[in-house]
Amino acid sequence: MAEKYTITNQSKKQLAINFVSTVALLAVLSLISSYFLNVVAVGIDRYSVSVGPFLEEAFKGGAIFLFSLMILLSYPRLKKTLNSKRYWLLLGALVGLGIALWEAFVQYSPGLHRVVPSLNHICWTAMVGGGIWLYMQAGHKWKLERLILPYMAAVISHIFWNYYVYLNERIGSQEPMFAGIAWVIILATLFAIWKTE
Repeated sequence: MAEKYTITNQSKKQLAINFVSTVALLAVLSLISSYFLNVVAVGIDRYSVSVGPFLEEAFKGGAIFLFSLMILLSYPRLKKTLNSKRYWLLLGALVGLGIALWEAFVQYSPGLHRVVPSLNHICWTAMVGGGIWLYMQAGHKWKLERLILPYMAAVISHIFWNYYVYLNERIGSQEPMFAGIAWVIILATLFAIWKTE
């Protein structure tokens, strides 16, 4: 009986290729989408609402990898945790929490009004972390859609949320549909990642 393919039984070369290719893919996705949306989006508000999520989610995916590498180098005995879906989702959530706290204390004033946006960041980055886990589990198969789909779901959900906030703060229009769509995408994606083997 063949041993189940996991992250930790990859060769060092294959693990390095997977890590580098994932970071490179996230960077390429953010650059391409940034260029495309820069042509489509006019004005600084629309730019930050539409393009920001592509760059931000790719940046957070890179941060997840950085923390994983630091953990792997600092605590080699924890290598088996890299096989865990929970590890990648939790690490993604922790990176998202860090971004949410930075936004709450640096960009905005902290308060109860930052609870839902903070929860959004936690979920979006957990989605990217889950996508990284799915991609890394594929190993030699190079199933890019396993990373791209959760990443794009996080980005699209983030864009819907940004439009909700933009309409609410800048125009004074209450459009809860955008917030609802963002949360439907979040819940559906996290459920799909959780049910994936």
